[in-house]
Amino acid sequence: MGGTVRTTAVAPIALDGPEQPPAAGRAIPTSDQIKQRPTGVFLPVVVSRHSASGRVRLESFESEALGRRLQYLVYLPPGYEAGAQRYPVLYLLHGYGATLHQWADYGFFAAAHRMIGSGEIAPLIVITPQGDLSYWVNHSNGGERWGDYLALDLVGHVDGSFRTIAAAHGRAVGGQSMGGFGALQQAMSRPDRFSAVGAHSPSLRSPGDPRDPSPDYLGDAEYFAGLDPIILSRTREGARQVRIWIDHGDADYWRPRVEVLHQTLVDRGIAHEYHVWPGAHTAEYFQAHFADYLSFYNRAFSGAR
Repeated sequence: MGGTVRTTAVAPIALDGPEQPPAAGRAIPTSDQIKQRPTGVFLPVVVSRHSASGRVRLESFESEALGRRLQYLVYLPPGYEAGAQRYPVLYLLHGYGATLHQWADYGFFAAAHRMIGSGEIAPLIVITPQGDLSYWVNHSNGGERWGDYLALDLVGHVDGSFRTIAAAHGRAVGGQSMGGFGALQQAMSRPDRFSAVGAHSPSLRSPGDPRDPSPDYLGDAEYFAGLDPIILSRTREGARQVRIWIDHGDADYWRPRVEVLHQTLVDRGIAHEYHVWPGAHTAEYFQAHFADYLSFYNRAFSGAR
């Protein structure tokens, strides 16, 4: 499951310095608004005297499930290069139409770096993989196996390439919009791979709804029942075995479906954290809560260190 890494110089990612400005209410980008970056790139970081050992790298590996090479960004915390410590891993999934750079571009790596430096959270590894327009699930009718790529191929590759805590209690998966859907589906279906999940403004699609033109690869009602986090929360015991966080803005157009998920968890007595804050399905809302997200993942990993 390993893979070679190609390196090329590109613009750096800043881990220190001023806070990233909010995205001024901008909607989460669509696929025609985002350009893919070169394959196999090393990303030097802008550092101060406090961050010389924090690194971000763009790597790629061969996925058996998808039969091709895919990219991911990895954030390695201060101290990684010098020691032998093993770290928990947070897998963060991008939204529909975005790329693996979404979380970094909006300043998540920088936020994590600052909070590690200040002692607010313990060091961790962060992975943001390539997900294209997949919804991070295995597609219907024998289509592409994006769920297996994430939970099997990528996790196996990362555990073999970095000093990770290579067990479910050392892994969390989170995501924004499409990524929130995929993160919930993965965690509820595979509690042997992930012990915590964060669904940030999740886009909980409902293919039977004519107002919701979902991708064909999500299948018919029978197939979708194995993907839908709302149905999984009713039918899979995995929902009880993982630590769950859900948040969205009070003006998010996915709010009604997310509220159904929340109420389903309440009705089944499944513990979870649920937050509704001012905002819509925008990058500005997303960026405003990075510290909240990181604090949740830090709590989730407290028993792994």
